[in-house]
Amino acid sequence: MRKLTNRVNYSLTLEDKTEIIKQIFVLSGIDETSHALAFVFQDHSYAIVGFPSGKLMEYCLSEDSFPYSEKAENYYIGPFNYYSKTALGYQDLLTKEVIPFHLAEERFIDRQTQSMKTEMVRDEASNNRLYDEWIGLPESRFYPYRNWHTPSGYLCGTYASTVLLAYYQDYIDETIIPKELREKGENRYEDVASYLRRLIQPHGLPTIPFQVGFGLSRYFDHFGLNYRARTTVIGSWARATKRMQQGKPIELGILKILGSSYGNHWVTAYAYLEKSDGSRYYKIHDNWGNYNKVINASWGNGTVSLR
Repeated sequence: MRKLTNRVNYSLTLEDKTEIIKQIFVLSGIDETSHALAFVFQDHSYAIVGFPSGKLMEYCLSEDSFPYSEKAENYYIGPFNYYSKTALGYQDLLTKEVIPFHLAEERFIDRQTQSMKTEMVRDEASNNRLYDEWIGLPESRFYPYRNWHTPSGYLCGTYASTVLLAYYQDYIDETIIPKELREKGENRYEDVASYLRRLIQPHGLPTIPFQVGFGLSRYFDHFGLNYRARTTVIGSWARATKRMQQGKPIELGILKILGSSYGNHWVTAYAYLEKSDGSRYYKIHDNWGNYNKVINASWGNGTVSLR
């Protein structure tokens, strides 16, 4: 990726916050000419503007959110269409799909056309549906839980529930976790996870939505909390997007048979993206050490949420 400079005495104001520009990179378009400029800020968040139009295309103020590698040959086809050149073709940096060179031009033109239609799509009055925008909770809120790992075995249902309850305690209802287990804002999860494991996975075996939901409901009953776990067993998109629009995370089951690179696993999902080309994604805390991982929504089957 061509760097213009790494010592820039400029700043950019976004969301009433002034960001100091650390680096500027040139991103190529489908015709191999300069298509956009990426302004990378001091915490590795970023903004991308069109070139030479200067129009703001997209930005993300979350720490370490810049999607490109500085050492790669990178391409930008529009919002959330990030690519880098490999020996076999162009890799989509969101989905990790590699598009062979002989198919790339047609695919890129199609993606670019879809991106150009995005503003028109947003203005449709059908149901105020938004495309090519993340909807849900900011990933920075899940950064404090980044080191909350499933230690071994099949305990992902327990640890996804731990992250879910911690978020509720930190941002929605401080009383959802007793203070003897964890206090609001505290970087402590072991006691919550240990308690939930006894209710959700006492034998450490894999779980289905009903088991996770039943275990959470037993937890609420024990502490006299006015919550219930609500589960779905088929699909995920309708329930997950509804909760995220309400500003709430949700536990999401993902399956190997549907393409999940995690195998069968439970994660905590908190934002979704529906692109104008029809593809759909979730942003998740995966309890494997990643707090802002992007996955295909098609992997999801089964949810657990709170009501």
